[in-house]
Amino acid sequence: MPESAPRQANKNSAEIAPGKLTEVVSNIMSLQEYSELGHTSWPYTYEMHSGERHLHYFGSSHPGNDIDHPEYRELEEVFRAANPDIVIVEGANMQSQERKKAFTERLNALSHKESVARYSETGLAIKLATENNIDWVCPEPTLRSQIEHVLQSQTKEEVFAWYVLRHLPQYQRNEPKNGFETYSQTFIESFKSETNWPDFDYTYDHALRVAEHVVGDAIDVEHIQDASALVDPIPWKGRPYTTLNRINATVSRFRDEEIVRTIAKTLEQHKNVLVVYGGSHAVMQEPALRALLS
Repeated sequence: MPESAPRQANKNSAEIAPGKLTEVVSNIMSLQEYSELGHTSWPYTYEMHSGERHLHYFGSSHPGNDIDHPEYRELEEVFRAANPDIVIVEGANMQSQERKKAFTERLNALSHKESVARYSETGLAIKLATENNIDWVCPEPTLRSQIEHVLQSQTKEEVFAWYVLRHLPQYQRNEPKNGFETYSQTFIESFKSETNWPDFDYTYDHALRVAEHVVGDAIDVEHIQDASALVDPIPWKGRPYTTLNRINATVSRFRDEEIVRTIAKTLEQHKNVLVVYGGSHAVMQEPALRALLS
């Protein structure tokens, strides 16, 4: 890690009343509204400010480990222009300061391209932050809290199948060599550790059988043309929408609400915030963030 400490928070006396925060969160765009928007331009970027508070948002298309994808150059440009006090990133909830420190140290040993190859836009954003002695946070709800939230409306088997299959689009983007079953084992172990349900079948075969029952057809995980359609939370017109999609929709809303709350709290302590998240999150959160900074 850099020897100098990360920049200190800029206290700006911008505390947000709980009532306003509840109203702000209610402005998050619904998935149905998003499906009707027809938005296709990535990355989706915007900035807004209120007084001394500045928010910059980089909505990524998730180009994966394509180190030469132009979106990564755009992220570096946005980072330099924003000159943030803190960076909020997706998919890096370390759950402890010790794990966060260890992850940051691993990134410090990598080049920009190596950071992209291993951790895509999240890795690059954190790499840029630490190079500039800037702190970073990840507002992701824990896996346990996501599971508990979605179990209010779905069965354990359905949630397990969803969790395994949600990683298939990522597998497709990164094109690992050992097959999806092998790729899934780390995620299955994480799921088992967080749930520990007695007498539950935590095997890959069980997850796939349940998923195939839900979609009503066999799933060829190695050759499926568009794996994202299996779990896409957006209710696109003319596309099948199963329990796997509905579970992801529930989780997506849960995540968006937590992300917006974290952005709001971060802006209480920092004047200049950069958010690096998936493009659909950027679009759907924009009305809420504009309400926040109005």
